[in-house]
Amino acid sequence: MSRRIISTAATKSAAANPATTNFVGGASRTVTQVLASVAATTNTTTTATQRPAQVWNTSNQQLRHASTKKGAAAKKPAGGAMYDYKDMAKGNSIDQFKWLNETYDSPYQVKCPLDTIILYNPSSHANNVAIDDLKRVWPNLTILQVVVEGRSPVTDATHQIFIPKNSWGDMKIFKRCFDEYCLRNRFMADLKVGLYPIWSSMAEDSAVARSIQDMGLHWIGATPDSMDGLGKIEYKQFCESSNLPTAPFFKISPDIEKDLKGDENDLETACKIMCDRYWAQVAGTPLENSNCFVKSEYGGGGRGTKKAEPTKDSIETAIRNVLNETKKVDGIYVEQALDLSGATLFQIEMEVDAGSVVDGGRLVYFNSRNQKMIELGFSSTEIIKFLPEEVYAGCVESTHVLARESKYNGRGTNEILIAKMADGTWQYFCSEFNKRVQVEHKALAHLFRYSNGELFNTIADQVIRSCGYRPPNYQTDLAHSGGNAVAHVRFIAPKISPQGEIMFPVGVEIDESIIPRGFNALIHTGKLYADTDAQFGAALISGKDWESLLKSLRTFARETVVLGRNVSRDYFIFLQKFFAHEKVQNLSLGCNRTFDVLSLPPQRESRSAEVVRYLNTGVARVAINGYRSDSGVKNRGWPTDEQLNEFVTLRNNLLMMPIKQNSPFLSYLNHMDENRYFEEYRAVLRKKKGGMVSVWPRDVQQECAGSESQIICKSARMLMERVAANAGFVGYEIGGAQFQTAEMKSINSFRLMGDSLVGNMPTFSLTRSHWMNALEKLNNEEVKFILKVTREQVLTRFSLPLDSKVVPYFPNNFHAGNVPEQDEVTGLMLDAGITPVPNFVWDPRFTMENFEGWVKRQLDLWASKGRTLHALRLKNAGQ
Repeated sequence: MSRRIISTAATKSAAANPATTNFVGGASRTVTQVLASVAATTNTTTTATQRPAQVWNTSNQQLRHASTKKGAAAKKPAGGAMYDYKDMAKGNSIDQFKWLNETYDSPYQVKCPLDTIILYNPSSHANNVAIDDLKRVWPNLTILQVVVEGRSPVTDATHQIFIPKNSWGDMKIFKRCFDEYCLRNRFMADLKVGLYPIWSSMAEDSAVARSIQDMGLHWIGATPDSMDGLGKIEYKQFCESSNLPTAPFFKISPDIEKDLKGDENDLETACKIMCDRYWAQVAGTPLENSNCFVKSEYGGGGRGTKKAEPTKDSIETAIRNVLNETKKVDGIYVEQALDLSGATLFQIEMEVDAGSVVDGGRLVYFNSRNQKMIELGFSSTEIIKFLPEEVYAGCVESTHVLARESKYNGRGTNEILIAKMADGTWQYFCSEFNKRVQVEHKALAHLFRYSNGELFNTIADQVIRSCGYRPPNYQTDLAHSGGNAVAHVRFIAPKISPQGEIMFPVGVEIDESIIPRGFNALIHTGKLYADTDAQFGAALISGKDWESLLKSLRTFARETVVLGRNVSRDYFIFLQKFFAHEKVQNLSLGCNRTFDVLSLPPQRESRSAEVVRYLNTGVARVAINGYRSDSGVKNRGWPTDEQLNEFVTLRNNLLMMPIKQNSPFLSYLNHMDENRYFEEYRAVLRKKKGGMVSVWPRDVQQECAGSESQIICKSARMLMERVAANAGFVGYEIGGAQFQTAEMKSINSFRLMGDSLVGNMPTFSLTRSHWMNALEKLNNEEVKFILKVTREQVLTRFSLPLDSKVVPYFPNNFHAGNVPEQDEVTGLMLDAGITPVPNFVWDPRFTMENFEGWVKRQLDLWASKGRTLHALRLKNAGQ
């Protein structure tokens, strides 16, 4: 087994005595010597294995080989002191490729080389991230999303290409659907069109890449030939040949033609053959009495990887599960599980970019299914606060060798497992290489900025990289973002058991996520499909160091609210415990011990903290931002101090004004005789020669100020009771958008209605039959529930007995077409004691006979309920 061992004793005294790195089977040498030898070959134009350079061929948009110049002199490392690992990225072999541009150009400096980009990824979150990043750089870029029929597309794609169910990954079906789309939409044949799988496992499949190129489309990602030699098995072989530390392994896949007679779908026979091969090869190897992982080349995100004990049943179960998950019989191998006794394990991700090594690394925490839960990105200066400098230098060295000696020309991730042993020594193992952008890529990307101040955009950068533009030198071409620590926090909605078992419920639908002010998150709302991606968003949180980041993370976990159907808060409770755990705070918790934090007691908030959190995440968010994109005062949060002071002054002045007395409605609240009330109300209208029902000031705020009117409900009610009542108004209308936007902002619309009810005149509310004030049609039981709560709110507002026979509330019930379905809801309102005002929606196509028939229906309905119909309303069709 190839491994690296570093002594912590040497680490502490590195300045006086250079630390020693021991290579098993090789001579001992100092870390200084190791890093200096790497540096000596850093800027050579030929690699250690004399691989030819790559030249960009603009005629066919593919990399082709060309002969390498001979006689290039190797640059020597500067100085004789310990080599600075931060300098490794400065000459990092990016010139082993020939690029279109001599110096680095950011995506913001380049017109997009493609006219259209097709996103081929089943995850809504992946599509949202890609669209957001691409549009940030190229706002007018045409983006097509591939969507399975029957599923909802994301909102910001330009168009969609729909494919049949159960056809995901079938490139022949995709080509047919794409051709049909082109014909149907007159898609221009001379456009430059690229396909981007983003971070799906398909992004690592060179066969798929070639099929895309054969269609005449541009493949956004590493070129197929550069991916061929870096499959998971080839990567392990590369590590062995390059003397890089990696866990012992062997292949068990059958020969499809010879063993399966060409039937690659014969999973049962394949399973039997692989079990036999395991037992035939394991004897005499380090895996003989060791736990292992059965892995597939086609896995990812915990899928296609299963842990097994060295028993017949356990091995067979693991192999069978991997086959069932991937449906692939080739590319399967067995790797020793590094269950090192007494060791604390850390997983670090190092990124390469077409020969360039990205400064810093990501620390990853995952669950028992090897699914990533949280990723923390650190700069090189921050990461050595919890890793010995020599350990990190070794990780950089290994990744540098990979970047220098492989021909890989895209973005990729080198996963390295680090073990702190019980005796204080450290070991690290190269685990696997991902030939694609990672979900969590921004946890490193946000450590850097372009010259225009924008954060590094990996997605857009990879688009131009695939078109022949050189990668950046991460030391000289990019500026530091100002943060040394970035967290990528996933938004998922699982149920988590006390033992840390995760279950993703079905039927999850995200309505809204309320993010604390000052945090950056991208959220997908709508249905989640468990077979594509359980992640519906992510937050990127930065800090100048780990300590400041940790403080922000604890605030974020405590104050974030996710609303929707079948949404569990377990994950955010877990995050609260995770970031409060002592070992997380000092970054000593093992990456495979993530759910040890569940033993902590729940993080309880005081009542005052709950109120502050509600005001901060609910009321303040609505008041400042509204729901229209153009709301608020430019560069200043709304309401400004001046506006707030004027509002308070107006409120105080209103409180000093008397409420108008001597109205029919005030009398009604005392005697509760509905017939008497309407007689007195008519007398007032006759005396006034009519009267006006107002939607002011609610509608003025709603429509003119561009913000939700629910924030002024009580003040609007006070204006009606004091000013409007004295001016002769005889009613006030609430509801509609007021209630809908309240629900959108997680404000209780029933409470809002209660606060809006005027005390000295009738309050009306526009109600759309079975839709009530919702955005979708409700059934009768749902309508009854809403009316029951409405009844209680009204009676409570006016301090009336909850068993009152009548309810002083007058909803304007309407239905386009004036159909009998409207009468059904009117009857339910009458059953609840409410006094609806049936609305006839006027249209020139309706005759007098239609109107008379509708009126007769209302009279008959009220009589059947033992009530007297006193009021009808004619409503225009547009309002």
